Parts: sequence; C-alpha cells; structure tokens
Amino acid sequence: SRRRIRATRTIRTRRARTRMTTRKPTPERELALQAAADLARREKRTARVLLRTEKDALRDLTGVVRLLSETVAASSNPSPADVRRHMPIAHAAIGNGLLKSRKSAREAGRKRLLEELGREILSGHDRVFFSPLTIADAELDELAAFVAASSLSAAWGQAALTAIAADRSPLRAVDAIVPNVERTVATEVARAFNDERERLLVDMAEFLGGGDRSGKPDLPRPGAFKVWSAVLDSKTCSRCFAVDGEIVELHKQFSVGSPPPLHPRCRCIV
Repeated sequence: SRRRIRATRTIRTRRARTRMTTRKPTPERELALQAAADLARREKRTARVLLRTEKDALRDLTGVVRLLSETVAASSNPSPADVRRHMPIAHAAIGNGLLKSRKSAREAGRKRLLEELGREILSGHDRVFFSPLTIADAELDELAAFVAASSLSAAWGQAALTAIAADRSPLRAVDAIVPNVERTVATEVARAFNDERERLLVDMAEFLGGGDRSGKPDLPRPGAFKVWSAVLDSKTCSRCFAVDGEIVELHKQFSVGSPPPLHPRCRCIV
C-alpha cells in the first residue's frame, strides 16, 4: 500500500542519515562538507544579486510603460491614431530600458563573480584574467534589447487599443501587459547576467589551462570547475531539474550546451 511504501522510504532515509552522521570523520569528508557549505552560500548570494537586479529592472521598465500610457491618456480624446503615433516612441523607450537593464545585469554578474573568486583565485590579478566587453558583444546586447522591445511594444499597443475600443483609459494597458513585462525583464536580465559570468569564466579558463595568457609564473593556477545551480521548487522545469548540480571544467560546456537561461523566466545560475 502507499502507506507502507511511504513508511519504508522514511525508515531508509533515517538509516542513511544515521550512517552519514555516525560515520567516522576524515579530513577528506570534512573538506567535502566545507566545500559543499561554501558552494551553497555562494549560490544563495548570487541568486539574491540576480533577483535584486531583476527587481530594479522591472521597476524601471514598468515606469516606462506607465509613462507611455499616461502620455496617450493625456490627450483630450484618446484614439487609435494616438496609439499608432506613439508606437515608434514606445519601441525606442522600451528598447533603451531593456538595454540599460542588460548593462546593469552584466555589471552585477561581473561584480558578483569577482567577489566569489577574488580571494582564492584572483589574488588581485583580475585585470590579467578578464578582457573588457567587445564592441561585438555590446552590439549584440543592443540588438537583443530592441528585438525584445518589438514584441513588448506591440503588446502595449494592442492593450492600449483594446482599452480605447472599450471606452476605458489607456492606463489599463499597464496592468494588462504586466505579465509580458515580467517575463521579458526576467529573461533578458538573466541572460545578460549569465552571459557576462560565462564570458569571464572562459577568460579564466584560458589563463588557468594554458592558452595565450599562460606563462605567468607569479600567478596561481589551480584547477577550477563550474556548477549548474537551479532553484528547485514546484516551478522548476524538467530540463533545469535534470542539469542541476552538473559539474564541468571551466573550458567545457554543460550537457545542455548553452549557459542559462534555458527558457523564459529561467532561474538557473552558474
């Protein structure tokens, strides 16, 4: 019966925990426990930084959308022509807002990675490890921001037209597209945050593993690995759940190929 199966699993779990806690401590085991605790602390702090960056970006972009709606509503008699006239302005404003969010996410990801690795690996030589953002990367950021802004500005225009057709204020468009704004901001911020961290990790892998910037005997060259970390709860998808905890060397890719996010609203980090 289900009750018996549940009881058997509980007993096995308790026995396993008892064996783990009563096992004779060894230096290797203590080192492994310390490493696991340190990794958990790093994951929690990094996730907090990412969520804080998303929250700030969401507040800023929601303000942009509200300002656009207020501008249309300020007309004496809002009409579809007013909305169409403001569509290019909406695309530019939302695109600039998303670009600003991506830049903030990159800065937050870089700063957090330096905090994680500064004491043990970098030892004050972060300028040797990490190259600045290239012009091509900056252009890709701008392209991604304005591509995402296209769908978001279209959603705003549709919501504003729907409100005007129903003889309601265009300000209703703000509430109507909140889910779109949240999804877009969460995805774009997470992508820029993790892209920047992945770019810096590749730089570090080239240095530590040889590459063009080896041959620096005064710098430490320890083995380094990266870990995929997913938030495990009822919202976690099967793909994120499957790759959670995967460990690879810095110069290698995870089994899923690309770094997070794997999908919109993905909460994974490396």
